[in-house]
Amino acid sequence: MSLVPRALPLALALSLGCETTPPSNGGATTESPAPAAPSSAPTASATPPAPPPEPTTAPYSPAPELPAGVPSAESPKKRPIGTYDDWVRAYLGTGAVETQRPPTLRLPRDLPHARGRIAFVQSLDIHLLDLASGTTKALTRDPQKDFSPSFSADGKHLYFESDRGDMRYRVYVMDADGANVKAVTGPITGKEGRAYAVSPDERLLAYVGDHRGESGPEAIHLVELATGKDEVVGEGGFPEQPRWSPDGGTLYWVNEVLEAGQIRSFDVATRTVRKHPTAHFGVFNGPGRLGDRLLFSAGPTNAYCCREATLFTTDLAGSDMQRFGDFNVSGAAYPLVSPHGKKVAVEWNVREGGVGANWRLEITVLRADGRGARNLTVAFPRPFYSARGPAWSPDDRHLALTLSLCPYAGCDPSMNAVVLFDTDDPNPVPAFIGYGSGPSFGP
Repeated sequence: MSLVPRALPLALALSLGCETTPPSNGGATTESPAPAAPSSAPTASATPPAPPPEPTTAPYSPAPELPAGVPSAESPKKRPIGTYDDWVRAYLGTGAVETQRPPTLRLPRDLPHARGRIAFVQSLDIHLLDLASGTTKALTRDPQKDFSPSFSADGKHLYFESDRGDMRYRVYVMDADGANVKAVTGPITGKEGRAYAVSPDERLLAYVGDHRGESGPEAIHLVELATGKDEVVGEGGFPEQPRWSPDGGTLYWVNEVLEAGQIRSFDVATRTVRKHPTAHFGVFNGPGRLGDRLLFSAGPTNAYCCREATLFTTDLAGSDMQRFGDFNVSGAAYPLVSPHGKKVAVEWNVREGGVGANWRLEITVLRADGRGARNLTVAFPRPFYSARGPAWSPDDRHLALTLSLCPYAGCDPSMNAVVLFDTDDPNPVPAFIGYGSGPSFGP
């Protein structure tokens, strides 16, 4: 059990924890070695020992924040290689110095209205932060990969994926305190990190797997959690993003074929699959219920050259298509409706060109009418930071997400931290939850 540390400059916080993430959002944390204790023995010689050799590289570690007018104790002539400005010069190729600095993070206790618990992945294990006590503990300590945590609607259980045991991936469930772990699916063939979703009433679990156990096309599988019965719903293809309606009566997903997409839905009561109309669009993302409407993003193509995304709603049959607000991007967008439908978070990305970290990944929050768009991540210098995987709190107020640092040309954005925003704050500053990724919010 560990207490959340005091507020840290974000670049320093992320430079201390490097997560190597599979599609499951897992990662491994590295820590700096502790300094050696000073010796009390007398000096044997007046001749001082030779200084250590100058390092050729060093991670970015910003200087301590000093009061105005107080000079740094370090000589201005000596500067380590690999500073923040060096990264910017290498990326831009212009010798320019980045003037925007990442903000200093808050702590969870600085968000007085934050309630509940946040599960996330750290070092390929599931960790849990209790916002009331401010303490974090590891719920799993398995040598294999544990990732993709997801709270049940009542907060009593945590679902997750793992390759524990026989190195084959399954979805597991455990009590919210880490007890009583058991598998709820058979082996999920194919790649790791398959998408899954648990119905709000915890009767059914949907996941993406190979079609009827065969390699090649994929399908949506539906598991009865009480009996373990596993069946395929709909025909094969390349389904993704399964999401349940608030009452658990309908499952939505996106089915992709040859870079074209279509929304599908499965009615649990009638056991029927509906193909929703596509209008003139070829790509869809993030289908989810917003009141008595279906919200999603749509665009003409998924190609890099001309990708774009706009938010729309339809009635539940897929008709009466209407523009949702004025939010649109020249990239992909994945809307996520808050539990009570008061707000919408949109994860979106835009390709910037160039080499290395050439994608901007941002999080924007909208009101339930599609207006009032606010980019939560605008304070972080681009393209060196990216944001993904938003998770709403049960009260629709707070939003947890993974913030990644990609500090140099050609890097993999894998230095991850989970942060928490108060979306009711007119000037939200994120609180540092812990090193890791893939948060899930529970009561």
